[in-house]
Order: sequence, then structure tokens, then C-alpha cells
Amino acid sequence: MTISAQSISLQWSDGSVAFSDINFTLSPGFHALVGRNGCGKSSLLRVLAGDAAPPTLLPTTGAVHRTGSVGFVSQNDQPTDASIADYLNATPLLAALQRIAQGRVNDADFELVGDHWTYSDDLRQQLEALKLWDPASGFDKKVNQLSGGERTRLRLFQAFNPALNGNPVNLLLDEPGNHLDTQGRTWLLQQCKKFVAQPGHCLLLVSHDRSLLDHVESVSELTSLGLQRFEGNYSAYSELAGLQAAAVERQLQDAVKDKKRVQQKLQRTREKAEKRQAKGKADRSKGGQAKIMLDFAKENSQQSARARSTQMERQQSQAAERLTDARQRLALMQDVQFQLPGERSGAHEPRKRRLLSCEQLVLPYGSQRPVTFTLAPGDKVRLLGLNGSGKSTLLNVLTQRLNPLSGSLALNTGVHLLDQNFSLVDPARTVLDNLLNYSPQPGKVTTLTTTAARTALAQAGLMADAVDRPAGYLSGGETMKLAMLMVTLQAEPGLLLFDEPDNHLDIQARRQLAQAIRGYPGALLVVSHDDHFVEDAGVSEHLELAL
Repeated sequence: MTISAQSISLQWSDGSVAFSDINFTLSPGFHALVGRNGCGKSSLLRVLAGDAAPPTLLPTTGAVHRTGSVGFVSQNDQPTDASIADYLNATPLLAALQRIAQGRVNDADFELVGDHWTYSDDLRQQLEALKLWDPASGFDKKVNQLSGGERTRLRLFQAFNPALNGNPVNLLLDEPGNHLDTQGRTWLLQQCKKFVAQPGHCLLLVSHDRSLLDHVESVSELTSLGLQRFEGNYSAYSELAGLQAAAVERQLQDAVKDKKRVQQKLQRTREKAEKRQAKGKADRSKGGQAKIMLDFAKENSQQSARARSTQMERQQSQAAERLTDARQRLALMQDVQFQLPGERSGAHEPRKRRLLSCEQLVLPYGSQRPVTFTLAPGDKVRLLGLNGSGKSTLLNVLTQRLNPLSGSLALNTGVHLLDQNFSLVDPARTVLDNLLNYSPQPGKVTTLTTTAARTALAQAGLMADAVDRPAGYLSGGETMKLAMLMVTLQAEPGLLLFDEPDNHLDIQARRQLAQAIRGYPGALLVVSHDDHFVEDAGVSEHLELAL
């Protein structure tokens, strides 16, 4: 045993429950925690790691026992203006080595360096291997100048490097594959396997990346009904979960029939009791038997009727509980729904009209090779490139948030961008207010009704208890769903720019979003490192940015 939790419960600061009475035991090995967006995976991971709870959460009840040190990497990536050296806590040692190289003699410097005389070269080579080394700025490069994928690689490099992370026995990773390109995900898997190969080491990750999840030894699924553990990788879990879903559907059908049967039996019992009461009343009116005998029969009949009624009511209550339980379990297994603009009306623009035209466009950051392409209605293009090649930069140029260094850009339609940081979501406003008050065009009044907004949020898996809370309470996946709805419900078919929309989304939500993209009549440019998602979305064309 490395980490054990008993009867863990956690509440949001508004009184709602994140999860309750969770029991969880982790042994050495490679494990995964999965579940729908908003079920509390990240919160549970924080509790297991002993990480300080965010202000939206109250302290937990229950107990957590940890054997050995614990490392934790959250999914929240806050850009910082610190240098790479400062971020890795390497500045003091690098500075000491530099002073010694300059001929300065200081006992404190020699004591700090110790046996680490090749530290600077070793660290540079490691950063070069991860494509995080910029010869022009070296260790002084600012972290906020890195792309999302590069920052993720830097955080994971620190987490997996014993010299930088304190060499923990237990490592907990929250969505570590987000923003990583294919090479980065391959490297991540290698690091995970290398970590758990050490005796007694335990790695638990929260992820929706099927290629990563198929290498774990166990999968634990968190739902509002509790935590269930499955031995084996994600494919084995998915097969068992499918069998369970089919079983729950049968249980629901049986529960409906059982409730109907109990109700019919109760009705027949009441009718029989009413007939007996009517007969007893008629016998009393005739006066054919002694009054004491009639009273005894009446009392006995009433007691029997009360006993039967109590028994039937108990059966009816049990049948109702079984039906409610089956409905809840089935609801947890049902898919969310996404609709992109144009799907609702079935509108399709003629393909001959160009929506976007780029000629010899040179980006201000990333790849400096000129980019030339056009997009027409119905075009769906995947934007490829290594982390740092300028994919997000190109999307910001297309929305005119950034200016290109050279080249021309012609737009003949509205452009709607969903970026990696959910910048259009105001965490202080409620989920419903965010959706109703978002306008892609300044001064344009929304036509979305409150009822339609609530329905769309519910279809995306954001229930009534979530939509009236500030958006800051949402998980990463739930925030992505809200941002998705803000962009799509308030926009007309035109050009949609999606910067890794599958990040944070659970697997069911990814599948539904992919299906929505298939039917979108406008043009779409999407950044994604998930081949499964791109294939499901029917995106066959690609545009690659080369460094």
C-alpha cells in the first residue's frame, strides 16, 4: 500500500457535494482515474496528494494515509514570467558554476556545486532533447514565452526528474497529456513506464487519452454513485463498462415492469379490501350474527387490511427505489450532446464562396515559413505541427488578435475562436450568465432564450445545480463545454477555430463533439493531437507548420 483513503468526502464552498464517502487504495504500479467531466477527479487527486484545496472547496472529511513522499502535477497551467532556470530552481547552482568558471573563489559556491560540475551541460542537453532549448536565450528564456505544449513538457520534465522533484515514491498527474504533440505523448508514456519500473513506486493519472490509458494496470471510475475499480487497462475497463451499461438497461426495464406489477397488485388488494368492508357492513346491517362477533370480524379485517397495506406500500417504495437507482445509473452512462451552428437549421453555404484566403503569411512567432491556404464552407482542416511551431499563433492571426510579419489575409465571414485558456469565460459570472451574455460581435444582442440555454447546458452534461454557480467552480472539462457552447450557440455558420477542443473533455464528450463537427456546414480549422478524435470528426485534410 502506498496511498489509502477512508471515507473521503468533499464539499464545494456553496454547500454542494463534490463527492462523498470515497474509499481508495493505491498499490505500487501504473493506475488511472477516469470519470465524466465535473465528477470530482481533480479534487480527489488533490486530496490524495495532500495539495492545498482551492478557495472553492472546503476541507475534506475522512483520512488519507501516505507511504512515502508524493509528487503532484495539476492540470492548471498558470503562465509565469519566471525564467526556465528559476522555474526549475536551478538558478543558484547555475550561478555558482558560472562564478567558478569566471575564476572567482568562494567556499559557499564550491559547497553548493559539490559533485555537480557537469550540471549546466547535463541540464542543457535534457532541455535540447525535449526541444525546450533556445540558444539565443538559454536558461534565461521566460516560461510564458513557451507554447502550451512546451510548458506542459517543462512541468512534466520537472516532475519526472529526481534531481528536480525530490524523487517522490508516489506521483499523481492530472491530465498530463493535454497540449502535448505526438512526440510529447510518446515521451510521456516512456517516462511513466520508467517511473513505475522503480521498486515500490506508484503513479496515478487522470486522463482521457486512450493511447495512454491502454498501458495502465487498473482503472478506477468516479461517479456520483461512488468509486469503482476495474483491473486491467482502459480497453478492458471499456468492455466491462459496456456490459454493465447493458445490464443497467435491463435492470431499468425490469424495474419499470416491477413497479407496474406492484401498483397493479396494490390496486387489486385495495379493491378486495373494499369488497370485504362492504360485505361486513351489509352483514352488520342485517343483524344476523351477534354484535360481538361482528365487531371481532371487523377489527380482524381492519388489522389484516393495515398489515397488507403496510406490506404493499413497502414493496411499492422498494420498487420505486430500484427504478430511481437504475435511472440514475443509466443517466451516468448516457452521452452528452453538442450542436454546432448550422446543424439546428440545416443551413449549408455554397462551397464556391471563399471564407478565408491566406497568401504567403509569415507568423510573428513559431514557424517562419510562409503559409498559403484557403477555406470554403464545409472545409475541415487539421492544423499540425510540433509544440512551439506556431499553431496557436496562426489562430490568433486569423482572428486579428496578432498581426503577421508579412503576407496577406482576407476574411469573408465571421471568425469564432475557442482557445486553450477559455479566455472568453468569466469565472466570476454564473455558467448561465456566461452563455446568455456572450456575443461574438460587439453590440449584437443574443437571441438565445434562457430555456434554450438551460437545455443546451443540460445536454452537454451541465446540470441545474451547476448552471447557477460561478463558472470558476467548473472543472477543466466543464469549462471547455461551456466555452464550446458560447462559441457555437451564439455564432452563425462561418469559420470556427478550435485550439485543442478535445483537451479536458471526457471520452464520451469527445465522441459527441466529433460527431457534431462532422455535420458542421461552415469551415473549421482545428488543432488536435488526438488521432482518434480527428478521425471520428471526419477531418481528412491537414495543414502543417514546420519549424
